[in-house]
Amino acid sequence: PTAALAMNSQKITGMATPTADADAATKAYADRPAKQLHIQQTAFSGALSTNETFIPFNSTVEGTSSTAINNPMIMPVAGKLLKVYLRASKNHSANNLTIRLKQITSSEAWNDANTGTLGTLVVSNGPNTNNVVTADFTSVSTNAFDALDMISISIEHGAAVSGTTKYVCTMVFELDVSSY
Repeated sequence: PTAALAMNSQKITGMATPTADADAATKAYADRPAKQLHIQQTAFSGALSTNETFIPFNSTVEGTSSTAINNPMIMPVAGKLLKVYLRASKNHSANNLTIRLKQITSSEAWNDANTGTLGTLVVSNGPNTNNVVTADFTSVSTNAFDALDMISISIEHGAAVSGTTKYVCTMVFELDVSSY
């Protein structure tokens, strides 16, 4: 049509999912959320000390690393870290636990020198066999990252922990999928 098309209060039905910017969209497509939760879970073990140790993001890595460059995850869209849940096979409840969100932006070279700290939380009682520690990053103003940034999460005990400890860690991210 070369002029306005009057529908006389009728609906257009049977539309396909839009694939181009100028395509019409169904109500279901238009109503989809702009933000989605992403839950990342990992299990790892290590003899962790008072040094910063990075949590592995993939299940093929059973250990940890002392450098962020070894355990990053590329984020496909912008977002923010909401919470970290951590449980341990040994009692660390007497120790403070520092959890950090680290970032290498998409425009920086991939090396430890370019790893910056976005947010830090100190949990006063570390994890143990009977409880799950929750680190709530929603209270941290610098918990957001941009699309294609590499991020990593580190933990650091306030006192040395003897022997190897097994950990289960779940991280909850809010991702902005509006432009994806």
